[in-house]
Amino acid sequence: MRTLYVSILFILSSFTLFSNNSASIDSSKLDMWLGKWEGQLEIFNHTGLTQTVPMAIHHFKTDTLDTYGWFLIYGEDEEAGTRPYFLKVIDENKGHYQIDEKNSILINEYMIGNKMISNFEVMGTLISTVYTLQENGDIIFEIIFSMTDQPTITGDQIFNEEEIPKVNSYLVGGYQKAILKKKLH
Repeated sequence: MRTLYVSILFILSSFTLFSNNSASIDSSKLDMWLGKWEGQLEIFNHTGLTQTVPMAIHHFKTDTLDTYGWFLIYGEDEEAGTRPYFLKVIDENKGHYQIDEKNSILINEYMIGNKMISNFEVMGTLISTVYTLQENGDIIFEIIFSMTDQPTITGDQIFNEEEIPKVNSYLVGGYQKAILKKKLH
């Protein structure tokens, strides 16, 4: 069980390592995320692929300092399917940004290497989003949905004279993935 404890400490220390690595984040890296991408979003649940819908993302500079358009578009109807979000720079040296949904919802977003990552909970669902910018310019967009209302709770006891931390494990309810190709126009 000491291995579990050491693993948890490694994970926690990794957060500190990544968040303080100012050399890995600069505005030129954020500039690489600007443009338009399109593809198909595949939606999965425990039975497999359930739906495929067109998806696009439009990332662009705005007239406001440290604020970028971060639009998501779902479906054929671009007007109805557009989520006009904005990405705000909070602390670029730490890779900390924030998605502003323009409706009082703000979601923390972190750049770690070639990934933009967020975790948030809404109405009993934990949502993890990962955008991965590939070397070829594609963006892999992934979302994992987990239900938080009935966690499997383990640990939280003494085992072989070691204090084991409480661990909540959640049911994964769905997964979405899109491979988005950058548009040159």
